[in-house]
Amino acid sequence: MEPVTLAPERMAAEAVRKLLLGGVVPRPIAWTSTIGPEGVPNLAPFSYFTVVSTDPPMLSLTIEARDDGTAKDTAANIVRTGEFVVNVVPEELGEAMWATSADLPSEEDEFAVAATPSAPAHRVCPSRVAQSPLAMECVLERSLPLGNALLVIGRVVCFQVRPDVLDGRGRVAHDRLRALGRVGGRYLGTSDTYPLP
Repeated sequence: MEPVTLAPERMAAEAVRKLLLGGVVPRPIAWTSTIGPEGVPNLAPFSYFTVVSTDPPMLSLTIEARDDGTAKDTAANIVRTGEFVVNVVPEELGEAMWATSADLPSEEDEFAVAATPSAPAHRVCPSRVAQSPLAMECVLERSLPLGNALLVIGRVVCFQVRPDVLDGRGRVAHDRLRALGRVGGRYLGTSDTYPLP
């Protein structure tokens, strides 16, 4: 079957968004914790997330603006404080993570909304998700407005990792991590993997 050729500049923005979100899969989820201007903890998931560099360790988040063009709390908090924590979402915390995806007022504590315990980070001020098997404490390396989003690059200054998710060689055992990802508007686990020659 021959492919259909589509030019983004001739498409509605929502149609372009659907193709991107349906075609760039699976996407890992960065359950990101920050601190609001009044000291209120903020926790929100983002699936535009990847590794940028391993030496030094850096990762990126892309945080789209709200429909009215204003910055989401997470983006504003990262730019203001220069700190954030990316928490890996295990399958058992899927519903709690989903609860924090709501657009809540900045004075509302998403840890409390999701009934998710927090724990202190070691090198940054925002708390981490206590039950996350892997949390990466980050300082802002740089931010760049692009289109309708803010690209945030963070340098990882501390890893908090549960020993039971590591194998004997210090690598993450994904069948134990059981991280969630996104496929379009749905979620998937990452424990069902297979090798290729």
